[in-house]
Amino acid sequence: MEQPQWEAQLEELVEMAFKEGLAKAVEKARKINDPFLLDKFHDTLTNELRDALIEQQHKGK
Repeated sequence: MEQPQWEAQLEELVEMAFKEGLAKAVEKARKINDPFLLDKFHDTLTNELRDALIEQQHKGK
């Protein structure tokens, strides 16, 4: 089964945020002009950032 277009776009935006910077990824997300995608992008980034911070805390202990 083929991946929905929004999922592919979401993966691209998240990868861009981590490789090229958040500002560039947000700019691209806004240009796509899809409120659903922008919301999913926000949720995904928030979760990934939280996970990364938790992982860093555990490494420091």
